[in-house]
Amino acid sequence: MQFHETQHAATTRLLHLVLLMALAPFFHTTAWAGQQNDAGEGALIIAVQGGSTVEVRRLLASGSDVDEPDDLGDTPVHHAIGGEAAVLKVLLQAGANPNARNSGGISPLMMAYGAGRTDQIDILREAGSRLDILDYGGASAYDWAVRGGHLALAESIKAEVEASQRGMELNEDGTGFADDASVRAKHPAWFKTSFYDLPEDLVEAREAGKQGIMLFISAERCSYCQAFMDTSLKDPQLQQRLRTNFDVIGMDIFDDSEMVALNGREYRIKHFVLAARASNTPTLMFFGENGRLLARVVGYYPPKRFGILLDYLESKAYEEQHFRDYVAKRQQPVPGAAAITQDDLFESPPHSLDRSIFTADRPLMVVFENTGCEPCQRFHRRVLADKSIRRLLREFDSVQLDANEVASKVVTPAGSAMTPKAWYRELDLSYSPAVLFFDRQGREITRLDSEILRFRMEGTLQMVLDGVAASEAQLQRWRRDKVIQSLQKSAAM
Repeated sequence: MQFHETQHAATTRLLHLVLLMALAPFFHTTAWAGQQNDAGEGALIIAVQGGSTVEVRRLLASGSDVDEPDDLGDTPVHHAIGGEAAVLKVLLQAGANPNARNSGGISPLMMAYGAGRTDQIDILREAGSRLDILDYGGASAYDWAVRGGHLALAESIKAEVEASQRGMELNEDGTGFADDASVRAKHPAWFKTSFYDLPEDLVEAREAGKQGIMLFISAERCSYCQAFMDTSLKDPQLQQRLRTNFDVIGMDIFDDSEMVALNGREYRIKHFVLAARASNTPTLMFFGENGRLLARVVGYYPPKRFGILLDYLESKAYEEQHFRDYVAKRQQPVPGAAAITQDDLFESPPHSLDRSIFTADRPLMVVFENTGCEPCQRFHRRVLADKSIRRLLREFDSVQLDANEVASKVVTPAGSAMTPKAWYRELDLSYSPAVLFFDRQGREITRLDSEILRFRMEGTLQMVLDGVAASEAQLQRWRRDKVIQSLQKSAAM
């Protein structure tokens, strides 16, 4: 984004301002303030683009959401960059989030450095804008300054940016970490060096007396992957148990290398990942004799939970029961266990979620929880209580179900009536909380079936609202594409 606008852009903003002034009497109604144009830009964003502090204040007073994003996730603060510094101040004084990130992971501070706007940089940093975050393409504010040709400005923050790359900041029990941390996830040296001929890899593992192979599907910029490797896979006992029973093969979702799957079919790794429905990383797939899939887990598993998974595999309990049932027997609810947290963002029962006949107005989010579930409690505290998450969830129909409920029934998006417990089992879920997302026609788009933190939840909500199809619902891939769209949008301004 350049500081000097083209004549066309300046004219467009002037027309927007004239329109706002003509319609000013209507701005006192919250209903009009919530309307959007074809780009998803609301009245507040248009006022910001016009550079009018008067209209911005008027809209904020009438109830406009100071952080309401457009279709690419750009908030009014994003749109203020390159414009009037006074407008930016008004937004921040009204409580706007200085660290809001659009669907490409780009923050206003990055844009300000890219535009060389030192006045706006000072305003943002005084408001608490962070230098330690990266966009979804891995670029920092320093990189944005370099990209914009502001080399002296870039050099002035280079050391600070490098020092700010804080890593995972894991807590003691491994249940929490900075999931928006800047990482370059790297597979451990003890992972098997493979030519990605999985039938051959399986034969070698079996001949070595092991149960089979484990695929660790990850992405370079995946903080969940790094956390998994820094905790569960680095724990000496857990690592030894895993290596004794399985050869571990690492794969990257963007890898263009050729491979042979266990069914003999040839793929590029990036295409195999899509075929395997590895919609989130890391995805772990355990294969045993004759290529049988023994277990599949998606997302980050803290050490305690990963240990239970290894117990399940070592004991060959998969011969008799699903991992979900194995866990349920190991973790029976105790008397006085914490009840499921209630939240008014969820719709009240009874739940008829049928979308098989008529298309719904909004996508659907279904959350399965159970009594005494510590990860569920963390999900409510760390994720659902977040302001930006709740704003996105206004665009969803949201339902909360007890995964063990058998006394009542729910009508599923496919039109079937069953108990929540039966639906949880039919969906082949094994973790609580488990969060599923369905489109307006009732088709499942993606799911989160592991430890969930704010950054991944936010990206998943944005992805679903973007209308992505289930076959393309790979979060890291979608985020990369959004970086490109955001850059194209900035270049066109």
